[in-house]
Amino acid sequence: MQRLVVLLARLEGADDELAARALADHFAQPLPPADALTAALLLAGRRGPRLLDEAAVRALGQTLTGLPTWLWDHCEQEAGSAQDALAHAWPAGDGAAPGLAAALQALRALAGTDAATRRNAVGAMLGPLTHPQRRLLLQLATGTVPARLAPALLHHGLAQAWHIEATRVALRLG
Repeated sequence: MQRLVVLLARLEGADDELAARALADHFAQPLPPADALTAALLLAGRRGPRLLDEAAVRALGQTLTGLPTWLWDHCEQEAGSAQDALAHAWPAGDGAAPGLAAALQALRALAGTDAATRRNAVGAMLGPLTHPQRRLLLQLATGTVPARLAPALLHHGLAQAWHIEATRVALRLG
């Protein structure tokens, strides 16, 4: 999960050449196969179920931080969103994050549950995470992971990392 956080930071505002290099660097390092596939699919624009909306993130943030409404509203305004406010307004954990595939699988398992159960489960998952890891988990839970790359760029970066033809990557990702 931490490696995808780093990759997303590198991709933010990068031109095509820098993005391709960031992708190649990321996927050239040993990754559990499930995490590599999950990251590639997220970068291709596939999303998991939308478990929380902004109001649910706001409620979760107020509950977890214990901040009064007026102070939470101020934090949210300064951060720009309830997701960013929650990621930063609560003391960071030790960074003991699950793998990316495991985190997304845990979120998908919550899809058929009621709103309170989803909110509480996501809150429990946030505890040990660092601030950037929390932001990514909240983006996964709200379906707002921002890194949608052009297919050709994604295929090129993965092909460089895996030393195969970009057309093979394209066929695998569908």
